[in-house]
Amino acid sequence: MPKKMERPIKETALPDSVPAVARTMQILEQLSMAEGIGVNEISRSLALHKSTVFRFLSSLRNLHYVQQDPVTEHYRATIKLFELGARVVQQLEFLPHAKQVMETLAAETDETIHLAVLENDKLVYLHKIESTQTLRVFMKSRPGQTAPLHCTGLGKCLLAFARPDLVDKIGADKALTGFTPKTRITISALKQDLEQTRLCGLIHPDGTVIAALSLSMPTARVTETVKKLYAEKLKEAAKKVRRHLSTDDFP
Repeated sequence: MPKKMERPIKETALPDSVPAVARTMQILEQLSMAEGIGVNEISRSLALHKSTVFRFLSSLRNLHYVQQDPVTEHYRATIKLFELGARVVQQLEFLPHAKQVMETLAAETDETIHLAVLENDKLVYLHKIESTQTLRVFMKSRPGQTAPLHCTGLGKCLLAFARPDLVDKIGADKALTGFTPKTRITISALKQDLEQTRLCGLIHPDGTVIAALSLSMPTARVTETVKKLYAEKLKEAAKKVRRHLSTDDFP
């Protein structure tokens, strides 16, 4: 079943964009959120005429960014988009070293490790190392996948040090979704969590955060001793990545 579609971007909100480019990207974003989607669904979601959607899909198919199922006639994005994204990720200076640090952390803890960055108003997973333990946290996260900022530790870390208006923006666009009973679904509650994050987070002296690391484990293995130990290990891992990027005296 296709996932719930995001609200279309109004062209009036994109004064500097070429409408054709904006529409192309809207369609690609729709395709990226569903395993297969038809012309009618895209047309309704983006408020575009079906013939317009079909023309864009035909062009994208000719360029091999989209393919059509011959049975259902639904469209989906091809791996060519993934290839483009992978090339961009490879250009991130810190990623190779960050992966090495994550490998060490995973070897020491045998828990699930994530690395993510902020992209507009969402987080994007860059790398993941799965725990090998029988009892582990099963997460659908994968490199290239996006997730809301308000409902994960990674997202809160990135949001806590992002531009000040971003918190209000994500609450203004749509209501915060509660994924678990502990999810902060009000801006005031979220801001309280972010303040705590700022107090315990590890950042560069200039206040910037380029990425976030997380460690996920089942509650059955969580104790106060383990929490403190793993929190220190995460901070040390973050320091190692930051030292690789910086020539200053950041500790």
